[in-house]
Amino acid sequence: MKLKQLSPGQEAIIRKCSKNIPLKLIEMGLTEGQKVRKIAHVPLGGADIYKVGNSLIAIDEQLSDEIEVTQPSPSNAASVNENA
Repeated sequence: MKLKQLSPGQEAIIRKCSKNIPLKLIEMGLTEGQKVRKIAHVPLGGADIYKVGNSLIAIDEQLSDEIEVTQPSPSNAASVNENA
């Protein structure tokens, strides 16, 4: 599943990030293994808002299509690093 496919309020775990992810987003916590929640969808091609750790990050549709996520399960939820 791609990050852009999440619905507002839905959580997932980042499984794989493209090498095109800007360093600033990586520094804000957008890394493999992190929990991410879609906060809001902005229509008409705007950047969607996601929460990663304590950061709110705006990610455009093209970039969010390059991030693979998986649904959190009770077994891996305890091992997820939520800190940025």
